[in-house]
Amino acid sequence: GINELTFVANQKKQKVNFYNPEVNTCYFQMNLFVDDECLWKSGNVTPGNGYYEIELNKSLPAGNKQGYLLIKCFKQNGAELNSARVKFNVIIERNV
Repeated sequence: GINELTFVANQKKQKVNFYNPEVNTCYFQMNLFVDDECLWKSGNVTPGNGYYEIELNKSLPAGNKQGYLLIKCFKQNGAELNSARVKFNVIIERNV
């Protein structure tokens, strides 16, 4: 899980650690929401792979916000499985 996510204020490129554990047998699609606005969407993430730098749809000012990662799971044939919403605090700092 994720307890909090720290971003740099006023820039779109951010470092993250969003991955699909190697033990899974499904693909992940991840959507990042900050204050209920979707700021980033992944492609299909195969087991053992992930995103470690992303580009948001817009930059964010310094401050604290609420966020969540919506993770949708799919079989290799495209059939949708379950999904999960992982909630966390988003801390946006001037200098990280």
